[in-house]
Amino acid sequence: MLSTNFTKNALLINAPIILRKDSGETYVFNMPSLKDELDGVLNYNFFYGFCAAHIDDLREQTKAEFTSKYEFLIKAIRTGDANAVSLLGCLARHIQDFKYVDDLFYSGEFPLDDEVLDLFCLYVAIASGCAKWDALTTREQEKNMSPEEREWERRKRLNQAKINAAKEKAGKGTDFEDIAASLMYEFGMSLEEVYKLNKFSFIFLYSTVMTIAGYEVSKIAAGTGNLGKNSKHKYWTNK
Repeated sequence: MLSTNFTKNALLINAPIILRKDSGETYVFNMPSLKDELDGVLNYNFFYGFCAAHIDDLREQTKAEFTSKYEFLIKAIRTGDANAVSLLGCLARHIQDFKYVDDLFYSGEFPLDDEVLDLFCLYVAIASGCAKWDALTTREQEKNMSPEEREWERRKRLNQAKINAAKEKAGKGTDFEDIAASLMYEFGMSLEEVYKLNKFSFIFLYSTVMTIAGYEVSKIAAGTGNLGKNSKHKYWTNK
């Protein structure tokens, strides 16, 4: 059995994530911050893609046989693949006391196994905004799926990925600088504090800024008698 402090609250303050086995092995993960992404040394886009990718999709994309992300990564490192080497750097940065020795991964004296690495990847995918919170539930459900059900889920993921790509291409997002400025204005944060956020907390706080802005408009409308007849002014935390 595994226990962890991986919660939305822990992500919001970007606290170290602790994963502990009943047998005593303890692993500490530091979720990537915006500052980590912007340092330009490691390929975080590839790191996030690897962490978010489903094992079935990796097999389909690479046309290779492997049973876990652990095995996939070890094989890639052996070939000297540049992306795999960058992944190794990301693991070393975000898994406390990480070591790679004789084709094995360690955190201090404790070896990492498939399950620990998979959970680390899932945590990173959620913290980076590449996976939704319910991915934790989906992971447990998949353990009882038949091969046919897994294939159906794989096709659904591919279709959703195409839809998301089309939306991203068609839509125009808000610039990072504008979002950072809005957080600094609304919450009195410094730029350094913004850079220490992970994407999960960054997106959450920005959505809160939008909610507060809507509340201020509603407050003014209520005060001037311009609120719609069927509308009721509520404090922004009352959803």
